[in-house]
Amino acid sequence: MFKRTLMVVSLMALSPMVLASPAFTSENPLYKYSRNELGQPQNKFKIDYQTLVEYYKYAAGNVLSPADTKSLIMKDQSKALISKEDLKFEVNLRKMTITPLIPLAPETAQDLFQFDIDAYMSEHPGEDFVTAKKNAFKKLAFDKETQHFDRDYLHMSDWKSLIHPPVKNLGGDLDRFYKDSHEIPSDSKMLTAEFNRELDQVSSSELTSGNKLKLLVNGLSFKEKMKRVREAKKSILVGVMSFASDPSAFEMIDLLIQKKKEGVDVQVMLEKLWTSAFFRKTLNKFNEGGIKLMMADDMYK
Repeated sequence: MFKRTLMVVSLMALSPMVLASPAFTSENPLYKYSRNELGQPQNKFKIDYQTLVEYYKYAAGNVLSPADTKSLIMKDQSKALISKEDLKFEVNLRKMTITPLIPLAPETAQDLFQFDIDAYMSEHPGEDFVTAKKNAFKKLAFDKETQHFDRDYLHMSDWKSLIHPPVKNLGGDLDRFYKDSHEIPSDSKMLTAEFNRELDQVSSSELTSGNKLKLLVNGLSFKEKMKRVREAKKSILVGVMSFASDPSAFEMIDLLIQKKKEGVDVQVMLEKLWTSAFFRKTLNKFNEGGIKLMMADDMYK
């Protein structure tokens, strides 16, 4: 019996164009900043770190709390010259985002607050994290025309499409996040000889038996990749959408450059538009190290 396990950690929440609940009443720590000198509402304004802490306490309760961030790292990987308490942020009510005014590394911005999964699952009961998140979205208004959910609090821009800081450590209990598993029915067309012969022909591959699959959870995948690169003797071929300009990516790039200097044939294929637009430092690092890049340029094709 073939068995396929699906695990989903987060659901996307798209940015609405109108202010969601809780309403900007006088009790909201952001209220006084959301008015100009004439008392009129404004879509953009600046706040300090302590105000942001007070806002998330007000809007998200125990779900979000300040993290014990020791030092701040900038996007260029240098150490910030100010403390967390001195940070300033821009609130954008049109985009429903909060963004640091200085260019912090995404990981540092994400680590300013910690997300309490237990508190979230208690507030939105479900058998696992995914179910709790579905239950949370059911409570929010949805605009069919814009395909946007309302938000119950403003999100930090470095959370990207998430409604909370990224969950970076799943631990060993994966059922806590997603319990369900999906087995292919015994009468499925996928298990017939006709289907697999057609699949072999289309994919220029061949069905084999006795294969083993090992799930590499969290950082184990990165460690395995680093191990394979270190052990490479003749060639290393990498195909990935992009390398983010962050510490782990730079660690991998440095190792690839080292292997290149040792005489190993290193070639990397990346998606051109995404990498060029968002990860220029990654490109520069590869080019300075003499790594041959193949840039896929067919996103719109």
